[in-house]
Amino acid sequence: MSEGGLHSSTVPSWVRLQKWLLLTGLLVATLIFSGVFYVWLQIQQVEHAYEIARLQKEYKELLSVQRKLQLEWVRLHEPAYLERLGRDRLGLAPPTKEQHLLLSP
Repeated sequence: MSEGGLHSSTVPSWVRLQKWLLLTGLLVATLIFSGVFYVWLQIQQVEHAYEIARLQKEYKELLSVQRKLQLEWVRLHEPAYLERLGRDRLGLAPPTKEQHLLLSP
């Protein structure tokens, strides 16, 4: 008899079936795990895409607010605006000649 035939006859068929079932089970478990992992990755990708879109929208809104605040800052520090504010709201006027003081060193 050949060695292959001798070897296969010494291993009971239920042991070969058990090995085949174990390997098949491991392959199925690996495929199921890979499938679940792939689906999880896809869900994460979609969630992160939504988060990126939300953050980009928020960033644009914050840039708009920043531009408006910068314009307001510039307007509030214009000398003409400050003079008009002092005159109209605070009742201030340029000093008269009597109010001028000369300081000597």
